[in-house]
Amino acid sequence: MEEMEAEFVTPDGIRVSVRPLRHSDEEGWIEFVNSLSPDSSYHRFFEVMSKVSHREAGHYLDIDQMGRMALVAAVHDANGDKIVGIARYELVPNTEMAEFAIVIADDMQDKGIGMFLLRRLAEFAESKGIKEFVAEVLQDNERMMEVFRESGLRMETKRDSGTWIVKLHFR
Repeated sequence: MEEMEAEFVTPDGIRVSVRPLRHSDEEGWIEFVNSLSPDSSYHRFFEVMSKVSHREAGHYLDIDQMGRMALVAAVHDANGDKIVGIARYELVPNTEMAEFAIVIADDMQDKGIGMFLLRRLAEFAESKGIKEFVAEVLQDNERMMEVFRESGLRMETKRDSGTWIVKLHFR
């Protein structure tokens, strides 16, 4: 999956590595999710995830690079790579559509990382025959809606009891 690896530099000069999620990322994934603010956690998981277990992490780390795929954004520090963002999709059975979700560390939001992850993951999904992403977004999550609007992908939205159902078409 080397072709999925990329470098990204934020507008303020932070170097971010993007690559597929690996099973060896379990500890980093848990640390990342546990470090999210209650607001960011709620916007991503629709609940506040304060202490994620290894068992819960297993579901999110289970990717097959076809029907389920995830990319991580990481910065390198003295302790190694630190995950600062994750984008993931899961194919809806018997369709050409995948459910999509993304979350960025609180201190790394508004730096273009979410947009970069969305575009990379959409390119990969399209190469696997997926034609669109669908995401359920809380109606107050204006940051995520802005990323979708600025993505360059054709977007359809529908309100559904406190959430937006967003479809992003690749063509």
